[in-house]
Amino acid sequence: MIQITVAKVDGVAGAANAVMTAFGKSVPFSCFVRNEINGLRNMNEVVYSTNQDGSKGVPYMPRPFPVGTWTLGHPDLRSDPLLAPYFIPTTAWQLVDEWDVIQKDDGEWYSGKTGRQVKDYAYGIHCSSAHESDGCIHIVDDPSGRKTKFDYLDELVNDLVNWLRDPTMAQPPEVCVEVGALDFGR
Repeated sequence: MIQITVAKVDGVAGAANAVMTAFGKSVPFSCFVRNEINGLRNMNEVVYSTNQDGSKGVPYMPRPFPVGTWTLGHPDLRSDPLLAPYFIPTTAWQLVDEWDVIQKDDGEWYSGKTGRQVKDYAYGIHCSSAHESDGCIHIVDDPSGRKTKFDYLDELVNDLVNWLRDPTMAQPPEVCVEVGALDFGR
């Protein structure tokens, strides 16, 4: 079992340029969310939570990847440009506020919090064609241009799959994410 530890560390500015350590390598990432707190989510861009079984949950406003220690799962090959080419699932979850929505001519709109909270799942690690996240850790390009996000993801997936095939090779690697950036947008 490989675990990821997400810890909030003060002093990291913004939601970009954060770094996680995985298999002894540094991997740049972002976990920038648009929500009602930072005022960047339009009220007609309704997002639904994900239930533990993967089914669609309730309307909520995205939150950054939850702080804690979570187990990494086997990488899944994906074709969706928001999740491709691989999605590394985790056991991460957090309580989120449920929101009411109203139907207008142009679709659903947030109308306010219900006062209830639900568990939101489906947090993972992946690349994305989007600059923002609904809470997942997005691997990003090296700011210096030496490596692309896909190079980093390929290395991480290969290391993870190799360890999952033969966990007797070494102690379970530690994947550590230490960022104040995860607090951005809360």
